[in-house]
Amino acid sequence: MARTYEETDTNVVVEEEAEVEGGEVTARETTGRRTTRTLLSDLIAEVTTLFRQEVALAKQETSEKAKVAARNTVSIASGGAVAYAGLLFLLLAATAGLFLGLWQAMAWYHALWLSPLIVGAVVAIVGYAMIKKGKRTLKKQSMVPQKTVDSMRENKQWLKEEMK
Repeated sequence: MARTYEETDTNVVVEEEAEVEGGEVTARETTGRRTTRTLLSDLIAEVTTLFRQEVALAKQETSEKAKVAARNTVSIASGGAVAYAGLLFLLLAATAGLFLGLWQAMAWYHALWLSPLIVGAVVAIVGYAMIKKGKRTLKKQSMVPQKTVDSMRENKQWLKEEMK
């Protein structure tokens, strides 16, 4: 009976030759070796786990961003309601002041409709500018889960390197 040893990168192969009636038989025994099927099965399991983790990360990150956006939206809405009430009184005072100023220059009935028209036009222009700015700011904000996207890119690169 003779034994030979062969070492490779991933395993040790032991060959054992034994004599059997009718001729020689070579029995090959593998220790520490993983088959291609096992490797592929493990790879699929790992990729599936990785994908599930990436989906969970994306959900968590999106949820966190949505919570922050919701909290800020409530704050904006509440502040807007209070500011709106204050603005109404300021506009009323501005209209009354403008009316008194115009009344000295023209008939009171002309000043009565012209003063709210001027104040309303100024407020409408300011409001339009604020709306445009808000829309522009919202367009810049991304709801993409950037950490997850970066992580998936890293995983893709790692997987490419491992498959070489």
